[in-house]
Amino acid sequence: INISRVTPIIIIYPVPPTFDDQISTIPFPNGNGQVIYLGGDSGANDLAKLTELGITHILNASDCIPNYYEHTTNITYMRVPIADCSSVILKDYFPTVFE
Repeated sequence: INISRVTPIIIIYPVPPTFDDQISTIPFPNGNGQVIYLGGDSGANDLAKLTELGITHILNASDCIPNYYEHTTNITYMRVPIADCSSVILKDYFPTVFE
């Protein structure tokens, strides 16, 4: 998955249980009105919402959230197994995501 070319896409990541991990929206940096959706475990497991948003690709940036619909839908998954800890250097994963 090259996230600069594929939309709509959702990026899934672990969130603390005290945060709402439903799907939220951020503008895509290319300025053409596209968005990237962000979500946690419950957003990743909400097939009705994923379908409503037209999600075709999921970047699973976690080492613990399953690819819930990998074998039952046409959603394309890419897993980048990033541990949820402060010592992780996220920029080390950028080449994988943007190739």
